Amino acid sequence: MSITKRQLRRIIKEEKVKVLNEQTVPSDYTDALFGEMSSIWEYYSSVPGLSPEERAAKTTADIEAVTQEFLAYMPVLSTQEQDNENY
Repeated sequence: MSITKRQLRRIIKEEKVKVLNEQTVPSDYTDALFGEMSSIWEYYSSVPGLSPEERAAKTTADIEAVTQEFLAYMPVLSTQEQDNENY
């Protein structure tokens, strides 16, 4: 199964919507997340010898992993920000 650039962009947009819908996140955090997603895309686009299927699978898996790590980290960020607001 091959994935096109358009399909990958759609996946990235879906992940972005997921993150934004899960909780309110400061824009600098989301900018960092989407910058990382773009870096992943650029990296796998430049790796020679990968079939389109391998490139798509690796890119998608890494983007999903980064998104999950980000979401797992968010409660920590939210707690720290709330603590800072209380002072």
